[in-house]
Parts: sequence; C-alpha cells; structure tokens
Amino acid sequence: LLLSALLILLSSFSFAQPRKRMHAHRAIRKTAVVLVYAHKQVKQNKVYTGNLARAVRHQRYARFLFHKGKFGRAIHHTRRARQLAFLVINANKGSVNKEWEPAKEDAAGAPADQELEKELPKEDEKLTDEQLILQELTDVDLEEAIKDK
Repeated sequence: LLLSALLILLSSFSFAQPRKRMHAHRAIRKTAVVLVYAHKQVKQNKVYTGNLARAVRHQRYARFLFHKGKFGRAIHHTRRARQLAFLVINANKGSVNKEWEPAKEDAAGAPADQELEKELPKEDEKLTDEQLILQELTDVDLEEAIKDK
C-alpha cells in the first residue's frame, strides 16, 4: 500500500512538472512580446515612469528562475513584469491587446507584489527606462530576441 501511494505521488509529480514548465514557457514568451511593445512605446513617446526598467528586471529574473527549474516562481515574476508593462503602455498612450492579459491560473497562489520586488537581484537596481531605450531588448525572451511585429 505504501509503495503504491509512493508511485502515485511520483507519477503525479512527473506529470505536473512538464505542464508547469510549458505554462511558464508560454507566459514568459507572451510577456516578452508585451515588453518589446512597451519598449517601443517608451522610445516613441518618451514617458519615463521607471516601470519599464522594473518590468525588465522581473522578466530577466523570471527567465533565470525558469532555467533553474522554478517554474511556479517564474510565472509569478513574468506576470508582474507584464502588469508593469501594461502601466508603461498606458502611460505612453498605447493600447493593451486583450490576448496579452494573464491567464487566471497565472495569478493562482500569487505572492504580494512587494514580496516579488524583494526577490529581485540587487545588481540591476539602478537600471532606468532611459538606459533601456538606448538598447534592444534581447534578453527578455527564452529564445532569440523577438522581432518587432
């Protein structure tokens, strides 16, 4: 009985991990598209709120967590990055595409925004929107840099 319970537990874990990985992958890819659009909006309209830099920091950390196998936490950070990117887009008179909205499951068990902010690595703390618009966002996606669509 104990052995069968252990096998059931292990099999449910092995099926959950790939599903969580795929979910995190899709969420990070979608956020990358939103960030590229937000970056373009700031470049054109020059409304600097600091949210673009914060969004990029969360997205970079989400990618790091993804590669470490911490898929749930990566989803939370990419969701936060997308929220901040939406604020950037709105501040720069852009419009948010409905299909960019996070899935309901992205927010399931989400920690407070302040908790996510505290988790960010300190080395990028001084990153600014002004610095970001001078470069291409090549490190916000899991694959090669996405091209302007």
